Amino acid sequence: MDGVNYTLSEDINGPLLAAVLTLQMIGALVANGIVLIATLSQYKSLKLPSTILFTSLIIMHLVMALLYIPSWILSAASGGWIFGRTMQVKEGTCKFAGFILWYIILVIYMTLAAISVDRWLFIVKPQLYKQFMKPKVALTIIASIWILAALINSTPFYGIGRFRYAIYGSCVPTFEEQFVYVVLMMAIFLAISAVILVTSVWTYIFTKKFIQEHSELEESSVYVSRKRRLIGIFGVMLIAYFVCFSPGYIFGFLSQIYDLHDLSYAIALVFFMMITIINPIIQSYFRPDVKKAFVKLKIKCLNI
Repeated sequence: MDGVNYTLSEDINGPLLAAVLTLQMIGALVANGIVLIATLSQYKSLKLPSTILFTSLIIMHLVMALLYIPSWILSAASGGWIFGRTMQVKEGTCKFAGFILWYIILVIYMTLAAISVDRWLFIVKPQLYKQFMKPKVALTIIASIWILAALINSTPFYGIGRFRYAIYGSCVPTFEEQFVYVVLMMAIFLAISAVILVTSVWTYIFTKKFIQEHSELEESSVYVSRKRRLIGIFGVMLIAYFVCFSPGYIFGFLSQIYDLHDLSYAIALVFFMMITIINPIIQSYFRPDVKKAFVKLKIKCLNI
């Protein structure tokens, strides 16, 4: 028994928070659902490693919208954690919700690193990419990420780390008095960030040099535009993730110095979950297979 009072803070407007989360959930289900259906309708694109990697993100967003956000909506609307009649059951269901949240975050970070490496190979080492990056390899990478994230995220169940109910209505991992867990998570996220940073900078420098050396190519060249589009989707995605994750990092840092309002943590988590809507919009704009599906749907509608 963890001794937590599973009730919402009086400083939080539960119904308003539930309304905001409901809009987020609907937006995430619609946006990710459309992109997933468009991807599946273009079955040939599923043979591309990059499509498999991007689809993994879409699936994680749907898991967030289907499993995690609803629990927070009900908790905020009812004024407390309602999943379980006894404190022991409440603790168990809360741990499950916290596990789902942190699992999704880990998978997203690892998948972004895999996409960054995939892009680096495609641009900088094209011959190696053709030899190595096959659909089976991409599926193996995704399966490995999902399994590894689950193993890493299981540590709170045997003493390293903790999932706990927060007074803004959500169940999250807690880092207070969890030195080993903090060091472990920092090491993992720093390693992932290093992979993204190195491969992204390397790709940017290589591409910039390539364009400069072939400056005679016109701006309308299909090869130049394709390179920029490939860089564009990942670059825009990184910016989006940075914006959505920043409040969490900022408030997490400030909480070590100041006693922040309970609402600050709720805002940070709401900002984070906005990525479940923004990411599929970015993918639908940049990915040619999704655009083709939209064009086909438009033609069918006009012919009806």
